[in-house]
Amino acid sequence: MGPTEDQVTTTARRLVFVTALVAFIAASGLGQEALASQEGEGGEAGQHLKFSHPLVSNTPEPENYLRFSYEYLNEPSHGEEPGAHRHRLWVGAEYAPIRSFSVELFVPYTFLNPDDHSSTSRLDNLEFTAKYAIFAFAEQGLMLGGGLALDLPTGNEDKGIGSSHTWVIEPFLDFGYKLDRFELIGFANFGFPVNEQDEDEADLELSWNLSFLYLITERFHYLLEFDGEHHFGGHDDFNQVNISPGIKYQVLKHQRLYLGASVQLPLTPDREFYVAPRFSVFYHF
Repeated sequence: MGPTEDQVTTTARRLVFVTALVAFIAASGLGQEALASQEGEGGEAGQHLKFSHPLVSNTPEPENYLRFSYEYLNEPSHGEEPGAHRHRLWVGAEYAPIRSFSVELFVPYTFLNPDDHSSTSRLDNLEFTAKYAIFAFAEQGLMLGGGLALDLPTGNEDKGIGSSHTWVIEPFLDFGYKLDRFELIGFANFGFPVNEQDEDEADLELSWNLSFLYLITERFHYLLEFDGEHHFGGHDDFNQVNISPGIKYQVLKHQRLYLGASVQLPLTPDREFYVAPRFSVFYHF
């Protein structure tokens, strides 16, 4: 059974609102960029405040980069659903037309191998993000920002890969703090599912990330990341917290190519996986 007319109307109104909000964020960014160029707001400190990209989280800094990632998830069984081995390939790109604003797109493709041996693969949900940063406190090593993320239903829940009908609208707030060789990044996302067809699905999804990074050398970085996901409403609440130690390495000095590896481990009884190693290649331009 397809969505009702009311559901379509509600979804359309929300999409119009989201589009208007993204346009407002972009216009604000353009205004700040113009003001900074006229009055020197942020100064040279704003231009030199840069963060190394985490492996699980994101960075508050608008950037220009390409990213290729692979992750493996060893998933437990849930009720009648068997456990599974999930392999996911990601291609991500971010473009910042101005210093304070960027747009980002992640395209994941998933290979799912359940324990009952009915393997399948397909395109997962696309993720689109508009990100805005404030450089007013750059001299203190602090960057504040926020934005809006959209989880697009390009998957297929019947195959256990993403969704073919549920959108997730995620406004978020973020910050970054840098002191000598130490970097701290934090995100708080508020997800609102749209066009759900299952009463057991969550009404609100709250997620957060904290990334601690230390530059052992200019080319070798150590990371310790924490992330959490909390679902409210629906049939059951879900709460998962993970820890992810990792490393990044700049392949060649004065080049913008980085390799990264981390392993994500659950710290709570609620879990979507037992272990999730991740490998990434970044190219900044």
